[in-house]
Amino acid sequence: MPDNLLREILEHVDSETAKLQESIADASRSKARRQRDLDHAEAEICVELKTIRRHNNTIADVPQRTLAKLWQQHRCQ
Repeated sequence: MPDNLLREILEHVDSETAKLQESIADASRSKARRQRDLDHAEAEICVELKTIRRHNNTIADVPQRTLAKLWQQHRCQ
């Protein structure tokens, strides 16, 4: 995978993560809104992980929720 494409993907994932952190920290947002934000971020991150998989053909075909959970665990470390 070209470095510039990987950089773009990582920037997008970081952006989605930042948006999600802002949503969680914003007490004025309803629980439903935060869940929608979480679902959106999960979908965006999984799309990017699948793009990496397609280019590198190295990640096994893993369900989308599993990929999102793995990413979340990675971000918390």
